[in-house]
Amino acid sequence: MTGVPNALAKRRGGAVMVGLIVMLALAVGLATCPAGPARAQGVLPAQWRPLTLGLHTGPDPLRIDAYMPVAAALGAAVVPIEFPWERVEPAPDQFAWQDYDPAVRRARTHGLVPIGVLVYPAGLPFPEDGVVRSAWPVAGRGDWLYFVERVVARYAWAIRDWVVVRDDPEDADPLLWASEAAAYARFLQDTAAAIRRAQPEARVRVAANAADLRWLEVFIREGGLEGTAGLVLDVNRWPAPPEGLQVVIGEVRALALSLGHDPELWVWRLGYPTHAGVSQSAPHRTGVTEEQQAQYLVRSHVLLAHAGVELILWHELMDSGWEPDVAGSNFGLWRRDGQAKPAAVAYRTLASRLGGRTYGLPQPSPSLDTDDVTVEALAVVLAALRERLSGSPILLSVAVHPFAGAPGDSLVVVIWVGANPPPAAPVAAISRDELALPRGVRFKVSDWSGAPMGQLVVGPEPVYLEIIPVPVVQSPPGGPDAVMMLE
Repeated sequence: MTGVPNALAKRRGGAVMVGLIVMLALAVGLATCPAGPARAQGVLPAQWRPLTLGLHTGPDPLRIDAYMPVAAALGAAVVPIEFPWERVEPAPDQFAWQDYDPAVRRARTHGLVPIGVLVYPAGLPFPEDGVVRSAWPVAGRGDWLYFVERVVARYAWAIRDWVVVRDDPEDADPLLWASEAAAYARFLQDTAAAIRRAQPEARVRVAANAADLRWLEVFIREGGLEGTAGLVLDVNRWPAPPEGLQVVIGEVRALALSLGHDPELWVWRLGYPTHAGVSQSAPHRTGVTEEQQAQYLVRSHVLLAHAGVELILWHELMDSGWEPDVAGSNFGLWRRDGQAKPAAVAYRTLASRLGGRTYGLPQPSPSLDTDDVTVEALAVVLAALRERLSGSPILLSVAVHPFAGAPGDSLVVVIWVGANPPPAAPVAAISRDELALPRGVRFKVSDWSGAPMGQLVVGPEPVYLEIIPVPVVQSPPGGPDAVMMLE
């Protein structure tokens, strides 16, 4: 069984908590391992941070202006706003602010945090000094840095985090492309310095492909991460299931640590297209069903949170085209005709259940010498699950991922079977009457869409188990204590 990492025993503190973590491990059949080596190998972060959810709303500022209220209603907290050089500055010193001002204002109006994405044209060589203008935009260092400073200065009132991106060419050879990492590092250093000149408090991040570790190693060795806050990683792997995403993040973290850096890691452009058949555009892969898209959305966010990713920008809010057999047109939570896919419901449920929560078990109160009652209840549930699946190899494929809220808040646990191929049907069902839960808790179970469930059903579809602490009402003198009933 995956999840419930033993590193939490060290982080949460207290002999009672350590003992309970071991109890949980034994309950679910989880092998114990020291927290130190796991950290050194880049498997787990030093500490988890509250999970923040974001949504890509598309590159067109005229459309994303209208999409902002939809993203906010879904529960997204962050939206990236792309500033492609050739569109924002279509001619030297002529800026299309009228397209971008409303989008930035609209984001703030709806309580969304905008992230600025400075996009250098993919087909343009890296900028140099002394380049003669023969076309526009031109690979001139002064021209690019002037553009960067103007954009950052204009939107510094609303945007603090900036992402610098120059996308890989679609036909890039991995070996040859790695040779450009050194030039990219110098490009990034110049760009980051320009951003900080315009906005000293700005936080600069670098977009990178998480699968290209050779490129990343050269980039980091050449100083590409100096003065930056972290990496924004592309980890897209459709149509493969999300299991394994945490390994990709761990490899990037391990590489950075080995080179003397510990960057904050974000993920963006992650999604699953629902096109029919094999995509007519590159990469030529099959899509997923709409139900798979919804379930993979939940599992992706949970696995990345487990890996220590602080912000996930899901791709994307709306289908970008009408073509039924083109992948790039079918990543949306909504179809172009305005009809919501199941993934839209899954995203809204995910945001309401996990948004702002921290991966792991709740911090025990300093005033108490006992563990959180929600953790005790989780141990009971997992022990029952282990008993139900005793002797079955499927037990090792059960994913159990806890998310804690503020002190005294409920504990939300996401559970599913991550076997490949997935089981054809649920492998266990546990009713409330079967559990001898401690006093002072009740729980609710819902499926990935938020629909209430009468029992905990463990199968390939992720379910939410929310364990809620409630006051124990004392009975009149002479009577037994009242035990809170489960909903």
